[in-house]
Amino acid sequence: MWQENYNALWEWGKSIDIIETPITLIQGKEDSDSSLSEWNKLTLGETRALKTLGNHYTMMNTSNIKFLGELVQSLIDQKI
Repeated sequence: MWQENYNALWEWGKSIDIIETPITLIQGKEDSDSSLSEWNKLTLGETRALKTLGNHYTMMNTSNIKFLGELVQSLIDQKI
């Protein structure tokens, strides 16, 4: 169920203005020297979708945590 909700959030997020500041999603703070600087073109909606997904991280079991890592990696690959 959360996957469908996440997909809907992601699609909605594509229509939001682009964030120009590099974002470190894992640390939740701005970091211009971040190794995740490829995220600097994420839209506000996409960022919200990832943070919403991240909020569910602690509720996931081990198999879902592996899936989350694969999902985030695929999103990084799409943005490069």
